[in-house]
Parts: sequence; structure tokens; C-alpha cells
Amino acid sequence: MAHARIPTWRIEIDATVRDAVLADIDQVLATGRFRIGPFTRRIEDRLATDWGRHVVALGSGMNAIEMLLESFDVRGRRVLVPGSGFQFVPALVARLGGRPTPVDVEPTYVSMDERVLDLACLAERPIVYWPHHVGMVHSRAGEIIAALRARGCPVIEDCAGCLHDPPHGAGTWGDAAILSFGPTKPVSGSAGGAVLTGDASLAAEIHDRRYNRDLEPRWRAGDQFTGNRDLPEIDATVMYHQWMHAGDTRDQMARVAAWYAEELAHTCASVLVPDRDYQTTWSRFMVGLAEPVTAESAQAALCDHHRIDSNIIYEWPWFDYPALAEVVEFDDPAADWKDLRTLVTHSLCIPFFPTLTRPEVTRVAAALAEVISLRD
Repeated sequence: MAHARIPTWRIEIDATVRDAVLADIDQVLATGRFRIGPFTRRIEDRLATDWGRHVVALGSGMNAIEMLLESFDVRGRRVLVPGSGFQFVPALVARLGGRPTPVDVEPTYVSMDERVLDLACLAERPIVYWPHHVGMVHSRAGEIIAALRARGCPVIEDCAGCLHDPPHGAGTWGDAAILSFGPTKPVSGSAGGAVLTGDASLAAEIHDRRYNRDLEPRWRAGDQFTGNRDLPEIDATVMYHQWMHAGDTRDQMARVAAWYAEELAHTCASVLVPDRDYQTTWSRFMVGLAEPVTAESAQAALCDHHRIDSNIIYEWPWFDYPALAEVVEFDDPAADWKDLRTLVTHSLCIPFFPTLTRPEVTRVAAALAEVISLRD
């Protein structure tokens, strides 16, 4: 009998969460208040209590990044972005008049490291965008971010890929952090995101600027605000009830990760990156491949021959895309970025979600081992 397809991501809303969400949606429909209502305020209050930060709920994580870059006024300033980062960020920096500058990453957690401090010294108070890729948090991230801030560099943490674990750690070190609750996130909905910050005035500014109203004075003042970035009430209720059960999701993901560590160590230990220890913040299980196997070739083989989906987070460094090659500002124009290109083309995310079963994990590990053996 043919195997059922294993997706990269699958989430199932349990009966408790579903019933609570449906009851709230009934209230939304009864009142007709679909935006800027009590459920948005409720998720903001809950997150603020859990994180000990000021919170502004927004329509998406991308909205959160955009509003923070606008608030920090990137015009004419360098913005340091990991070379393996999401293309949207440097593109947005360039659109807002900033100078996107790539930073190399280390291979264990695909993260910036101490080297970013040297770049921070070369530019006048650059803004630093620090994503925790697929939820992997560098062991010294908090210390390095503190050093950046001490040098006057605003730091935006991107926690969109994290399985959140307040009140300490990732999301609390920078000047501000963004959360995302999109459909592929462990705490998910059709949309939704938030800004976390210890700066009350920054939170108030973003709160006031997220709505599509009173635009004329803002445009006259130079604001590039172009539309609603607030959170729909239905998305707010889905976010809230999933957030209240995030601990259960974290426990399930930890169990799946332990299964993977055991299965992969037995079938193809070479894909387990040295010194990369599992953390409960992970939202994806990323493995490292070696020549002649690339992420692209492994992805195709897993899909075509084993009915297993996988995900390549970043196929190229962002500055290799033609549109961004025109706006990038290199700190060292002579750098060849060979190691970064090798890293991104050999990093693959295999299926990883709360309801993945042990037999499915075994099947993925065996399939990956077969793909590797056929290309050795």
C-alpha cells in the first residue's frame, strides 16, 4: 500500500481550543466588530503579562518588521542583515531609503556571531536585524545583542520562527522583537503578529500608526504608511487560544525532536550538525547535507520517491537575487561568500510538527538515509 504524504508542516487544533475559538467567533459575528476590538486587546494583554514587555498586535510578522524599521528611521543608515536572511527585509530596508549590508553567519545555528560587532564599529550606529532562524538561538545571542546596544546600535530581534518561551531569552534582548502567528508557525492562525518592546513610547507610536485612518497628516510629515496593519478580531481569538496551549505544543515538538535525534543518529548521523543541540524554541528541524547532496536535490528525491515534503528556508544568500544585488552595500566588496553559499544550499528542513508520529519520523529518517546513500 502506498504511503500517505508527509507534509513539511501540519497543525491540528484540538477540541478544547476549537470550541473556545468558535465561541469567541460567535461573539465577533454578533457584535459585527471585526477589527480593533476586545479580542485584540486580550491577546496584547496576555502577551504583555507573559513577556513583561509592551505589546502591539499587528496583522503579520512582516507588518511588525516594517513598522519597526519605519520607527527607527532607516533612511541613509546601514542595516546589518544576515546574508542568509529573508529577502523581504533587505528589500524593505532599501525601499525605506536604508542601506542593507550583509553579515556572515556561523554554521551551527545559522546565526550572526561576534563578527557583527566589528561591523557595528565601522558604521555610525547601524541598525541590526537579528533573526533566530527557524527558532535556533545562538548560545551567546543575548550577550552579543547587549554589546551591540551598548555601542548605540538598535537591535530588532526576529522571533517569527521561534516556538516562544517567555519571559526570558530570545525576544527580550533587543530594543524590540517581532512575533509571527502565521499558518506555518507552532502558534498559528491565518495571520497575525506582534511587536514586543521595553520602550513604552515606541509601543505607543506603533499602536497609533497601525490603523488606516488620519493618513493625510502622516503623509505630509513624510510617513510612508500605506494601509491597515492591525489585527482582525477572528485572528486575535485564534492566536489567543493557541498561545494559551503553547506549552503543550512545546512538549510535543520536544518529543518529536528527540525521536529525530535518535533515528537520524542511527540511519544517517552525518546530517546532524555538530554542536547543534535541540532547543525548545525550534519551529523547524534543519539538517546539514554534504556534497554531492544539496538541499534542492534531496528535496526533489524525498518528494518524488518517498512522498515526503521538505523546506528550503533560503535557497540563495539574499544579495544574490538580481533585484537586491542592485541595492546591497558590502562591507568588504572582495569577500567571496563561498562558505555562506555552501551553507544555505546544503541546509534542509525536514517535516517537523506537533502531531508527527514516531513511525512517520522513522520513515523520514530512512528516506533521507536512502537519498544520501544513492548519491555517495
